[in-house]
Amino acid sequence: MAFTADTSYYSGKVMHKFSYPADASMIDTSIHVNGDTLYYNYGEIDVLNPISIGLISPEAYLIPGQSGSPLFYTDNSDYYTMAIAVYSSQYRHFGITNEVFYQFKNVMDNYVTTAVEDMIVRDDLNVFPNPFGELVTIEFSNSKNLPHTLIIFNSIGDIVVQKTTSLNKFQIHGEYLTSGLYILRLGNSKGLVITKKLIKE
Repeated sequence: MAFTADTSYYSGKVMHKFSYPADASMIDTSIHVNGDTLYYNYGEIDVLNPISIGLISPEAYLIPGQSGSPLFYTDNSDYYTMAIAVYSSQYRHFGITNEVFYQFKNVMDNYVTTAVEDMIVRDDLNVFPNPFGELVTIEFSNSKNLPHTLIIFNSIGDIVVQKTTSLNKFQIHGEYLTSGLYILRLGNSKGLVITKKLIKE
């Protein structure tokens, strides 16, 4: 999550949106979706006001079921959710303000009930070498020996590796993988997930 009061921040930036709409469009009732398909939209922002962010476009009207989906920016390293869809008859995303940001931070810092040792923390995930050639090692904290599942996706979203362990390490042999960018996804039995980019030489 991120916020900015400087509207020039959005200039020239492409914003992204993923969602699973599940209803008929309120604007065009011939458009009907049932929530089983991931939709992806992107574009530059042309609606900016103190409350909301969005696009002026008849093709961009939200469909019921998209509420709660984020509008985010990525610099290809990190992801910044800047606004959340909350009103389905228009392409309107309410911006995250500093008050909203710091209240969420307060909740996460002080009121999260999940035991810390059950969580996968980004800093606990160690992938080496990266880029890799013949072998890559993925290490992470797992003091309670919880089952962890590793999934590696290629650049078009196909699963190329899927493994599960209750230890704290995976080793992946790369001779069967072509050179390029992969996405590593690590999750545990508590449903907590982190992702990381992986590059095969």
